Amino acid sequence: GATVQEKGTNNFTLTDTEGKFSIIPKQKLPITLQINLLGFVPQEIEVYEIDSDILDINLKPSDLLDEIVVVGYG
Repeated sequence: GATVQEKGTNNFTLTDTEGKFSIIPKQKLPITLQINLLGFVPQEIEVYEIDSDILDINLKPSDLLDEIVVVGYG
């Protein structure tokens, strides 16, 4: 459920439950991808060339959240 956005555009996608995603750049390379997920430190990744289908990104847990309260209405 992380958001992956091409910086400077409204081009974004969400990761699946395994963290996999696919995005087609709107700008010429190099591009910057911004990755955001609640409870983790946002990260920016510079992509200079696409020579592989795999991009290994590890997010660091954020110290800002101690707990989250979710309220559901039915």
